Amino acid sequence: MKVPPRGTTKGALALGSLKWFFLGLTIPLILSLSSCWHPPFNADLSASEFTVSKLGSPVWAVTVKLYSEASGGYYLPYRDPLQYFSGAWVWKSPTQIRFGCLQITGPNMYTFNSPSLGFPNEMGNAVQIRTPMGYNSGNYVFFGSSGGTGIGQYALPSSVITTYWSPSTLPAVGMGMVPYTGTYDLFYMAYFDYGQLNYVSSPIDSTSPFPPSTTPVPFLHSVPVPAAPGFFAQSPANGGFYLSAKEANGAFATYFWSYTGAEPIRLPVNVQITEMLSDGRLLADSSSSVTVYSPMGEYLFTINTGALHFVHERYDLVNACWISVFTRTVEIPQQNTDNNQYRIEIYEIKTRDLQNLAR
Repeated sequence: MKVPPRGTTKGALALGSLKWFFLGLTIPLILSLSSCWHPPFNADLSASEFTVSKLGSPVWAVTVKLYSEASGGYYLPYRDPLQYFSGAWVWKSPTQIRFGCLQITGPNMYTFNSPSLGFPNEMGNAVQIRTPMGYNSGNYVFFGSSGGTGIGQYALPSSVITTYWSPSTLPAVGMGMVPYTGTYDLFYMAYFDYGQLNYVSSPIDSTSPFPPSTTPVPFLHSVPVPAAPGFFAQSPANGGFYLSAKEANGAFATYFWSYTGAEPIRLPVNVQITEMLSDGRLLADSSSSVTVYSPMGEYLFTINTGALHFVHERYDLVNACWISVFTRTVEIPQQNTDNNQYRIEIYEIKTRDLQNLAR
């Protein structure tokens, strides 16, 4: 029988063996955890994961390190996928919008311009922001709210407003930008003039003259004047007109005219409509989700978005279909510096397949 060395016991030997056993388990675990860094929990990022898992891999992605002024913004690419390396940097809140410019010029090479001034946003989530269709998009972005008075053309990358236009000195009660032929959007604006509800429309693409030349069209039957400007557009699918805005009592109302001489119909939608798809379906973007309604206001489905932004549709000539484009911008804090990394991802899905993203 073996005798333990002087000064030891069987119990001590057992404890020593147990200690080394646990160290053998924990050291690899500690090393594995230290090798995997995860950003701090982000509720918007978490909310987007379900939808991203259904969208699949991004069609375009890049990671860049930007100045601290980029914090809180998201990337709005040009409409042509061959130009996804260039676009606007958008800051949007319920009361203000700001724009910058990001252009990727090569591996780890880019230019970023951050503006110092903002523009009033009285339309909340219904504010209209678009890069125009066409390959040579002219390095600008259109936005449909500056105190609810008209449409602005914002130059990129110089970060200045080149032109601002309104058909009337009176504030707009609704604006919208709707994809139309695959080569341009139609811009719409509705306003009251001495109690008469009028609207104007104009094509917007990479070659359209700005400001546009247009003639107001009156509605025979009106609705109550909204308390704040909202969404207004004509459907490319059924030809009807829609106005969705906040009423004096604080509730949202959405009205539909089948034509300019028709009586308005109040649709069963109690939220703010913010977009219209090329097929005439209505979208309500709440910043955390996008809810889709039929052209007559019936609820269809809801998509969790969080850090995802539905930004526009583009027309795919090869497959002859409309594509819905989402972007996700993830801010990754860096230690000992004000410049953070940003993971920018662009996702696409055929507009007719949007229901596949439903929660």
